[in-house]
Amino acid sequence: MIPVGSTLVVIDLQPVFQLSNSPWCTPGFDSVVSGIVAASALFDTVLATRFVLPEQPEGSWTEYYRLWSEVRSPEFEHSFDLVKEIAELGCEVVSRPTFSKWCDALAEHVSGSMTLVGVATECCVLATALSAVDAGCSVSIITDLCRGSTSELHDSALRTLSSFAPQIHLLDSSEL
Repeated sequence: MIPVGSTLVVIDLQPVFQLSNSPWCTPGFDSVVSGIVAASALFDTVLATRFVLPEQPEGSWTEYYRLWSEVRSPEFEHSFDLVKEIAELGCEVVSRPTFSKWCDALAEHVSGSMTLVGVATECCVLATALSAVDAGCSVSIITDLCRGSTSELHDSALRTLSSFAPQIHLLDSSEL
């Protein structure tokens, strides 16, 4: 059961993770969008996050963007917007050039607990959950409304996240 007064955080539902020609295409992306929109009606607050490109990558991000240089091409320029269905929710958006979306802008909307959905489970969902827990936030993750780069990575990330109970709680959308 979701906590009263809870916040749903929709992680990175952007075309760059949806498009089949993207190197970051996340299989099953489209299958979670309508479920996330439906679930959003059950929460007092809904926030969306966006992964954004840094103007100039620094540190370990320099090598990361050497590996994924094509996402910095003009072809993907508009693929960092939110997908239409999430943009139409009209919720506040937190944009970050990092895997974790936990930051002061997100924390100010969360009253000690939040529920996560989105992509990619093994990357931005996991990083956000762990950063939030380190800051003292309780986190629920709706597992069937998340997707990973592969089903194996998704499942592995969920096994890892389950080891953080009771600070992280995994649930299925049927439990809402």
